[in-house]
Amino acid sequence: MRSSRIILSLLFIATLLTAQNELPKVSILPEGRLFQPLVFDPNEAQAFGSIVSYWEEEEFTDKIYLPFGLGFYKGFLRGNSESPWEIGFDFAAQSQFIWTFDDGKSERNILNIDFKVSVMLHKKIDDQNSFRLRFYHVSSHLGDDFILRNGINNYFPNPNNYEQLDFHWAVQKGSKRYYFGAGMVVRPKTIRERLSFQFGTEVDPPVKGDLPLAFTGGFNIKLLEENNFTPGVKAGIGIKIGRNTKPLRLLVEFYRGNLPYSPFEFTKVQWLGAGIYFMP
Repeated sequence: MRSSRIILSLLFIATLLTAQNELPKVSILPEGRLFQPLVFDPNEAQAFGSIVSYWEEEEFTDKIYLPFGLGFYKGFLRGNSESPWEIGFDFAAQSQFIWTFDDGKSERNILNIDFKVSVMLHKKIDDQNSFRLRFYHVSSHLGDDFILRNGINNYFPNPNNYEQLDFHWAVQKGSKRYYFGAGMVVRPKTIRERLSFQFGTEVDPPVKGDLPLAFTGGFNIKLLEENNFTPGVKAGIGIKIGRNTKPLRLLVEFYRGNLPYSPFEFTKVQWLGAGIYFMP
């Protein structure tokens, strides 16, 4: 009789421990994310800073270009099942400095600041496939010193102020990730052309040994109707530090296409330099 009570007590304790370890059907404010950020997308909500040499309309300039941004993502709800889903939001503030040299003097001018806020649905189909359905707003604003130095005193059209709905599908195969997507501007009355397409890849082969290091590289290509579908190509290669969902990346990077920020998106540029990227 006594042994039966002991066995029942042990079974009861084991049941309680098992129940505590099981995930609830829906988690509130979950950690991490189901759809990982697109690191090589210039407009992704992430923290970054770069220092690069700069070409404008195919001509090399004596300017140093410094794009940087602050961004983060947070999930609201996550459905814990064999095919989990997640609803979350992100926010980004992205800016650019132009550093010029003239007669032995240097000047740093802030060109603009762009704000982006998004709400999205992530869905993980299986260990390899996931997708993101996203709605976001972008607004772009020129810097005060840029306005004053260039004598801008009247309104001019700004197509980089809009709302968009887009969809991305990603496939993870080992250390390689491939993705593609499409979007449409949904603001009813807009001066911006509506369609956009995007695709790219990322690779993160780990370094042998116990150190949390990996080589990293990839590219992202955007095709916007606003820019007559001229490809905007960003590529990079470097080192990834950390094996969690918030690693640090040190990259040599290259970009060619229309300026991805500011109301001067119509300007064709090219840059080459170094950057640091992470997700806070």
